[in-house]
Amino acid sequence: MEFVRCLPTRSGDGLPISVASLERSRVLPAARAWDEHVRPLIDIQDRLWSDRLDAEWPSFERILRVAAVLHSKTAQRFAGVDPHAWGRPKVFAIYPDSKPAPARGHRVPLAIVCVAVNCPHPIQKDRKAVFIDWLSAAPAAALNLLTAGADRGAYWLGKAALDVAVVESHRAGSEGRVWLRAYLDDEKPGLSRALMEWYGTCGMLNLPRRASLPPRYGYVPAWNNGRVWHFDPKASAKFSKTLDPFRRKSAVP
Repeated sequence: MEFVRCLPTRSGDGLPISVASLERSRVLPAARAWDEHVRPLIDIQDRLWSDRLDAEWPSFERILRVAAVLHSKTAQRFAGVDPHAWGRPKVFAIYPDSKPAPARGHRVPLAIVCVAVNCPHPIQKDRKAVFIDWLSAAPAAALNLLTAGADRGAYWLGKAALDVAVVESHRAGSEGRVWLRAYLDDEKPGLSRALMEWYGTCGMLNLPRRASLPPRYGYVPAWNNGRVWHFDPKASAKFSKTLDPFRRKSAVP
């Protein structure tokens, strides 16, 4: 299964993109490029329209450094977690195929997705899934700047980022099983509800509050607060089908 290769645009000609699985040596440079070029745009958009839940998040570089400690086998053993029960975390970045804005020699990501592969699925606990640790996409209004004028009104970047986890699930043999815990901000209840609705619009299934979760993993709590969403194979196939026309770089539906 291939990643999405172009985003639909209002102009109708498509915006070519590429998805990269970042090797360890490329993760921190990508994080610094994100913090330097994308985070300020997220903060500006939030100040103007108060519509970004991730505006208050720590820098991505800081999140990665904390995650590296929490995902270590030593930390997992200390937390009472079998370090072999979950696969090594992976970081993906979506880049524009057009000429990128400079970032000290590194390309600027349009979106970043951090996942843990081969973790238990919250419903089908005997099956493996991909857990989404972190997902963030650049503001749509900023894509023209980040793609050096090649944007032409692209949209569905968030869906393309979510699709990265679905594709990785298929490649890992998990048949499209994916799950996540939706971020909650008590100071922005409207945005928190909108995020929940967006996952539902994408076809993800909401895990009932009474359902139990797989054993605690790193900094992922084992309690269920009603904000857990997941794809089973049938739901992920339906979601993927909406993006199938955009899996070829030259395809312009």
